[in-house]
Amino acid sequence: MKRGNIMNPFVGYLNTLHNASGSNEHAIAENNISEKDSFSKELFFHRNISEQLFKKLISGDGQILILTGHAGDGKTSILQEIIRKCTGEELEPNQLEGKVTYENGRNIYYVKDMSEHEKEKQISIFKEAISIQERKESIILISNTGPLFNILQELGMEEERIIQMLDTREFSMVNERLDGKENVSILVANLALFDNSDIIAKFIERVVNEELWKPCMQCEKQSYCPIFFNKENTKENMKQVVAFAEWFYRWNFEHGERFTVRQMLAHIAYSFTGDMTCEQIRKLQEVGNEKRKLYNSFSNLFFGFHYEKGKSVCHKDALQIKPIYVLQQQKLDRKRIEAEYELYVQHNYSGLPEKISSCIESCHKAQELQEVEEGMDKEFVRVVKRVYFMYHNKGDIENKELQKAVFSDMFSLYMELQSADIVSSRIKNQIKNIVFHALHVLFMGTPPDQSDKIYLTLRRRGNALQKVQVSQGYVDKEDFILKFNGYSNVTNGRNEKCVFLQCKQQKMELTLPMLEYFKEIESGRVITQVDKRLSQGVENIKTKIFRAGKKNEEEDTITVVYSEAGKFKKMELFIEDGKITVEK
Repeated sequence: MKRGNIMNPFVGYLNTLHNASGSNEHAIAENNISEKDSFSKELFFHRNISEQLFKKLISGDGQILILTGHAGDGKTSILQEIIRKCTGEELEPNQLEGKVTYENGRNIYYVKDMSEHEKEKQISIFKEAISIQERKESIILISNTGPLFNILQELGMEEERIIQMLDTREFSMVNERLDGKENVSILVANLALFDNSDIIAKFIERVVNEELWKPCMQCEKQSYCPIFFNKENTKENMKQVVAFAEWFYRWNFEHGERFTVRQMLAHIAYSFTGDMTCEQIRKLQEVGNEKRKLYNSFSNLFFGFHYEKGKSVCHKDALQIKPIYVLQQQKLDRKRIEAEYELYVQHNYSGLPEKISSCIESCHKAQELQEVEEGMDKEFVRVVKRVYFMYHNKGDIENKELQKAVFSDMFSLYMELQSADIVSSRIKNQIKNIVFHALHVLFMGTPPDQSDKIYLTLRRRGNALQKVQVSQGYVDKEDFILKFNGYSNVTNGRNEKCVFLQCKQQKMELTLPMLEYFKEIESGRVITQVDKRLSQGVENIKTKIFRAGKKNEEEDTITVVYSEAGKFKKMELFIEDGKITVEK
């Protein structure tokens, strides 16, 4: 069959999902997954969170479900999926409220966006929701968090209870007295606190569906089209592509830099196309396209770099896509990895898929000629490293090393913890030793010696070591108990864990940033900057440990600890009749 310059409309559709060109309407539209769009039906995927909420709505005695969060978190998408499950039909984009009936006879009402209404109308809607529940029916209310907070306060809910209800990674079920009525049952899903990284595998799996790329099979430009190259390589190496993308999103989520569903889909869509069009591809000549494919590869575009005049350069327009902006700020592609000698000195690309390695080898030969005149191109090195991140085929052991090198040692341990059914003694002991070591340094200025005791000293801020310190009490290592509180990750259905440190009656959550900070201290690294939220969290832990510590019992006694020959020793100063007596 004769080939020609075939246009694939799906490429154009992918370009509507991101805002790299600054003119894509669907990148900011609420209905960008509506099946009225020609390709959205093929890209539609079921989310675990929608399934769980649907089951709660159709069972029991009726439910008020509140979906809240940021714009782009997928609130409307969840509503659409629930309606589809009820009726098999689609939610009309302009329909702001309505009612559907499930096959068991349960009526489910919905209000698409309460924020569109004035405050009085919002309160009226919520009162009607209470009445609907009293009739043992269900209702879905979508609201931004600010207006929701104000409504619940107006109806009599205490501020502390509202904060507690909204501040959780799980569904929050409460029974409250609202508008003078007892035991009003509310189910809240605050999507702003949920990890959305589970959608990546589902979305990519649908993007690389062969049906959507059939026009490309008849295109004479196929062999050197960067977009088709990305589709082929991503499909063949999907496990690693998804793994690295999920690490990036999850690590940032744990650090408070969360991305919405819309931002993630925009990022992935751009990584396939680089905002290129079939019209641009049809103008390409046959020569010199290996470098164009490599520099416009999924991995390079994922980091916000593309081909321009023979070089890999930052795509300025792509910085409008938040994950790309964050990636370039974090400079993860400049982290040192073990494979660098293999890649840059030996030029051994055997750890990469054949299509990609042959493309790199071809570009490397051309690069060697250029280096004779201009010197080593650092950007070419980073292009290869980005490829390695997302396409290496060395398996889980190498992935653990990459997690440690690119993100942190503790991130690798943290992800192992999340996937473990039972927390092993190895993980428990490793975390406990790191935390104890770091707290010893924070309270006493030095790593622990053979003693399993931390004296709670009064130290001058910023002074790493004071040989003599006043102690208010102490804690023993055995006083510290690690607890792993399981919770259901509602977005992926897996049971995951929060890490807590318990000291006597004091319980403190150890977030990933805290664990990373403690690991840095244990490793002896000099830490010059700590962000405000982490600093507050660490100070909160120190305060609670002070409360839990064993206090000096004698009122007229001052306990002093001092360093001698690398060990801490204790002496007591007794004050009596204006005299000080020392007892060691």
